[in-house]
Amino acid sequence: MPIALTTAYNPGDNDPNKTYPQAKIISYNIDIIYKSIHVLCQYGNTVDSVWVRGAGAPDKGFSIVGQAFLDIIAELPEEGETVYETVSRVLYEYLLDEDVEGHFVGTIV
Repeated sequence: MPIALTTAYNPGDNDPNKTYPQAKIISYNIDIIYKSIHVLCQYGNTVDSVWVRGAGAPDKGFSIVGQAFLDIIAELPEEGETVYETVSRVLYEYLLDEDVEGHFVGTIV
């Protein structure tokens, strides 16, 4: 479930003449004690249904705390949705939220 970026990420000299049109969550950790979610994303592209990390792009991390954490944890599955699908959907929606500093701009594909 990657994000199709509105503007492809350009790694500049790290991978000359390449751009990466997608971003994807590669891992997340929910810490109930400290009430936080740590999300790690990569830039890259999906090729033949396989995620290919952009060689010249650094990983991008987000920490979700406070009210945003509580809102995500309170989210209930939609009809027919598994808990994993709910968490993935809600995290991707969070990463596309215009109010989130450093958010992604694009659409979920």
